[in-house]
Amino acid sequence: MGELDGSHLSQPQGGPGRSEDHAWRFAWLDRRVLAWTSYDVASSTYIGVVPTVLFPIFYLTVVNTGAAGLLSWGVGVSVALLVAGLAAPFIGKVADRDQSRWHFLVITTLLCCAATAALALVQPGQSVLALVAFALAQAAYSLSQPLYESYLPMLARAADSGRVSAFGWAIGFMGGIMIIVVLLPVASHASGHALFAESFMLVGLLFAIIAGPALWFLRRVVEGERTDRVQPERPSIWQTVRQWRLNRELFKVIVAFYMVNSAMVTISVFAAEYFRSSFGASVHELLVLMLVYTVIALPATFVFGVLGDRWTHGSAILVSLSIWAGAVVLMALGTATWVPMVVVVLLGLVYGSTQALFRSLIALWVPRGREAEFFGFNAAAGRISASVGPVLYGVIATTTGDSRMALLSMIFFVVAGAGILTVTADPLRKASLL
Repeated sequence: MGELDGSHLSQPQGGPGRSEDHAWRFAWLDRRVLAWTSYDVASSTYIGVVPTVLFPIFYLTVVNTGAAGLLSWGVGVSVALLVAGLAAPFIGKVADRDQSRWHFLVITTLLCCAATAALALVQPGQSVLALVAFALAQAAYSLSQPLYESYLPMLARAADSGRVSAFGWAIGFMGGIMIIVVLLPVASHASGHALFAESFMLVGLLFAIIAGPALWFLRRVVEGERTDRVQPERPSIWQTVRQWRLNRELFKVIVAFYMVNSAMVTISVFAAEYFRSSFGASVHELLVLMLVYTVIALPATFVFGVLGDRWTHGSAILVSLSIWAGAVVLMALGTATWVPMVVVVLLGLVYGSTQALFRSLIALWVPRGREAEFFGFNAAAGRISASVGPVLYGVIATTTGDSRMALLSMIFFVVAGAGILTVTADPLRKASLL
């Protein structure tokens, strides 16, 4: 016994004990996780620039320059998210029942790539065509995400869920960095319709190129492990809702995410236009801001994931939400030229972190064998909530003529989500008490 008690503590740095401990700490990072996260890199080439920078500026300065442009843009975003939200639980149920999530993931990925490239064909004045093409791309992306996220419970132990989820989100920012680097030269030599047409084509192409091998590896290393699960006899969204009492804490997390996500999506949709109209930022400057945001978000997201595993996921989310509130207030009330950069830095710290922590917290509570169903249901809550935010923002900004008031209204959603989270149990805290 004397040789065992504490003997490993006296080993020098770099000795066997140190190596084994280092290897154990990174045991969660296997080839399945790498295959899973590679898809996040691919999808980030779309979400990193199209709904956040390219399409809002394209629609409001090239396609629809009228006074109602901001409101119609908000309504278009909301419709796309609402459609995806209503369809996601059904697709999740079918994917669990038929073990077809990979096939759905391929279909939604290809649809998003094609619809994004098709935006290059939209001409000035074709508002309906622009909104339809964007809605298809956004809905396809929104449907692909819960399918991708539903792999998480199969890949990570409960104790590693936070860092695996955050690692995927953090590595995904590499796709955003990649596409911004590709687009910056385009923004330097092109303008008007030509700038956006070329950019949409490049995004659709790069998304497809990176997603191809990612999907191939994802099918080989994950999908084959699900052959022994008992699936529901038929897909029923309302059955999931009716059973909320059996999964009370999970539904609390989903409602909290519902509230917070409404603010996050709305701000991400309107931030570029807000910086353009309030601070005079050009497309090139907006891409630089996005690059700064992405470079900061990559390590920050992983750090918050580690903190979530060391503390609890709920505690880490609450810290991120306090930073969120500060960023929104500064964005709405600040007028100095440095405000956009500071806001982008703050959002970079917490945007991906908040979503990754919510994703891992949901993964800890979701019933095994029903991953795609509940992640699809979570997507429904997120997309439906996100459909409320852009319309509310558009109505307030249009009726008051003040986008700052519209921004401040988002604080309500952040505070409400934080309040719900404070009365929600955390499985990691529960496990630590046993």
